Amino acid sequence: EGCYLPAFNFIDEKGEDNGSPSLKEQMILHFSKPKHADVARCIAQYGAASSTSDPNLILGIERLVHHFDRLCYSKPFANDPYVFLVLLDKVHHGHSEEWIRNNWDAQQKITVHQLMKKLREEIPKTYLHVPDSFDFTIGGKKMEFKYWPERLVELAAFTVNVNSKIPWHHKMDATGEHPSSYELRVFIGFDGLRITDSSAGKEGSLYVYSRQSGRLISHHPDART
Repeated sequence: EGCYLPAFNFIDEKGEDNGSPSLKEQMILHFSKPKHADVARCIAQYGAASSTSDPNLILGIERLVHHFDRLCYSKPFANDPYVFLVLLDKVHHGHSEEWIRNNWDAQQKITVHQLMKKLREEIPKTYLHVPDSFDFTIGGKKMEFKYWPERLVELAAFTVNVNSKIPWHHKMDATGEHPSSYELRVFIGFDGLRITDSSAGKEGSLYVYSRQSGRLISHHPDART
């Protein structure tokens, strides 16, 4: 079947005095069932406060409920109809230059901090045309997906018609309505930061992004090859 992420539905009626079980009670009941034992083990591990603590399902559920409360009832997400949260726990990312011998918990904090910093740097470059109305935060800091417009000097943009069956050097109908044709947006500019880096080279780089998702597909440091 391949990899999958388990999904569960819960009803949180905080503030409603109707005798319904709380979110914590629902989770305890749900994850105490044998068929969800594998997920319960993960939550119990999340409930271990430190590397030397024992797994604790109840503490793990309480931590999850805390995140749910922040997501549903605290700013800036309280009024957003669609919200998701990714939790990173006990991250393994190799040894950093700040490796702290025999102190796993302190090393975890350093590793997560470095990973979050890397994500803040790479995600805006990896995804294009994410609307400003989409609140994407990392470590509480909102991300702005304006990497190239803010970085490139004398940015120019134009659209060309591309056909998968007609070579680019052949003449094609100017209207671009030929079957199997599509529009390709091209952005060209000078990298104001890269040009100051003597080790970066002077050749042009090519970044190819998906027209549908805006995700970076490939990168060619030397576009001439």
